[in-house]
Amino acid sequence: MQHFYHLTLILILVFSSCHVLANDSSAIYYGKIDVSIQGNEQYDPLSQRQEHAVYTQGNGSRVGIKVHQELVDTFSIVGQLEYAVDFNSDKSNDIDFSNRNTYVGIANSWGEVLIGRHDTPLKLAQGNIDLFSDSDSQMWPLQRGENRVSDVLLFRSAELNHFSLDISFVDNSHQADNKFGVSFALKYQDSNSYMAFAIDKD
Repeated sequence: MQHFYHLTLILILVFSSCHVLANDSSAIYYGKIDVSIQGNEQYDPLSQRQEHAVYTQGNGSRVGIKVHQELVDTFSIVGQLEYAVDFNSDKSNDIDFSNRNTYVGIANSWGEVLIGRHDTPLKLAQGNIDLFSDSDSQMWPLQRGENRVSDVLLFRSAELNHFSLDISFVDNSHQADNKFGVSFALKYQDSNSYMAFAIDKD
């Protein structure tokens, strides 16, 4: 079922991008390569010694496509297909791909409704606070809430008087007793300040 779901998303985005390009609208292909050479101290329990290891590390390299196609005066189709790319995977000699935010949806002046795989509103609520994002020093090993989830229905409102609202419903039926999870974030942002209140449940 998951393979059918991802294949459907890919086909929708590919055909949408072809239509978009044909109409001279907005389809953006993008990529990012971020690789570092790191030296870490590692403890070897067998020799009971601290050893210094130097290695290359992939830091959130990715490829993707974003599509924005206007349907009528007020509604547009939006979509994104994005994969993380690990050029130095320990799993095999091949380049390792894994899913990042991949979704389709509709957009209007009041906001967006998206279906697919996406960061939760709680994760998005941090804004740009995580200065070491994608490196070994990023936030997610230190705190809970850094979740990117599949089978999500996400609503992101447009900004109104500096306030905006994100809420998502997650289908957990294949992995948890609670069939639906919820993530919620209320945000305020002006030119001088940023505040957010956010919750993940189930």
